[in-house]
Amino acid sequence: MATVKTDVATAQSSSNPRDRGDGNKVTGDLRIAEAVYTTTTALAANDVIDVVTLPVGAIVLPERSWVASEGTGGTGTAIAKLGDALDDDRYSATSVAIASAASSAVTAAAATSVVVRTPVTKDTATVKATVALSSGTVTAGKVVRFSIAYLLP
Repeated sequence: MATVKTDVATAQSSSNPRDRGDGNKVTGDLRIAEAVYTTTTALAANDVIDVVTLPVGAIVLPERSWVASEGTGGTGTAIAKLGDALDDDRYSATSVAIASAASSAVTAAAATSVVVRTPVTKDTATVKATVALSSGTVTAGKVVRFSIAYLLP
């Protein structure tokens, strides 16, 4: 039975200090950006909420992020996508319902946001949420809280 190593384990097993690898892969600072959006009755399908602007170089961890809502009302009200200016579903294309009071983990877009970690640039630093709404209007004054996890190398 063979033992194989990841890139990090290979670097860590080296006796040469110059080959020890990127310390940020093991000891990067995990941060949480928390932002609140308060609804208005004007919120409509396909509206985009600018959630937070992250530092350039940050790496979003959608699998550790979540969205919570007091219950906005409206039929089918949800955060349909979570992404940025260049890719509106970079972090999640799975809808997170916000019509009823709930807290839901973000379902990461595995191929683009978990397997391949993409550091944000000045063009992609603002996390954006796209709204879904089938019918009706949302109730004004309801809170939607975003918790966006990221590494800061």
